[in-house]
Amino acid sequence: MNLLFLKIYRSREEPQRRGERLFEFYNQCSRLGYDEFRSFVNEWISQLAASDQAEIVSRMSRGGDRQFKSGLVELLVHASLRALNLKVIVHPALEGTTKRPDFAVLDGQDRVVAYIEVTTVNPPNLTDAEENREAPIYNAIDQIKLTVGCVFGYDVTRAGTSSPPLAPLIKDIDAWVKASITEKPERKVTRRFIAGDWELELDLFSGGSLQHDRAIGMTSGDVGWIAPHLDLRSALEVKSKRYGELEASYLIVVADAKGQLFGADSTKSALTEAVLVF
Repeated sequence: MNLLFLKIYRSREEPQRRGERLFEFYNQCSRLGYDEFRSFVNEWISQLAASDQAEIVSRMSRGGDRQFKSGLVELLVHASLRALNLKVIVHPALEGTTKRPDFAVLDGQDRVVAYIEVTTVNPPNLTDAEENREAPIYNAIDQIKLTVGCVFGYDVTRAGTSSPPLAPLIKDIDAWVKASITEKPERKVTRRFIAGDWELELDLFSGGSLQHDRAIGMTSGDVGWIAPHLDLRSALEVKSKRYGELEASYLIVVADAKGQLFGADSTKSALTEAVLVF
């Protein structure tokens, strides 16, 4: 049997690092609840045929976060169908095309009653590439040793196209922190730093009494339009045309990997607008 998470000694307590792959974090974390999560995922994988196990283990362990998330959704859908005592075929063959949907559901006479396709709504590739380039910058600043009561606010005001040299940046930040604390130890000061073609803005908050484990205490998030109904509609339109005419019901499962849906009401509203409002 192929397992995604092997039985190894785990002692890691720290949270996920910027730019760290989800698989690496879930595979190493020893916090409460993560053993149960790993056990669930391995159990779901065990319900697949051996060849399908090997494919999804390879995809989720060697690919990026998108591959990990999409594999997790596929496993969850398959396990849910099995829990309903339904007979499921993974990647069934279709006449007239080499394309295969994710699942086929069979009745008691082994006739296909439904095909199921799983897809995810993802952030753009450019965002992923930018985050990968930015992660070393963030992590280097986050590891700066600040005095008691000090913490950074962090924001990227201009993203670069390459990874800049970090040693000069950290040296410059260290000098600024020391000078700022000496001048006025209890205040917030702000400064912009240039690193290659990147521009960063740091807030230094000082004068507190806590010793922070990490230098960065807060970050500014990206600003953008939240339009989950448009993403859902786009995903449904693309997948609805993928296999042509089918002789059974066709169900499309769309997972939100952009974090735009915030509960049952939000999901219901987005789904209604996606499929009923034109």
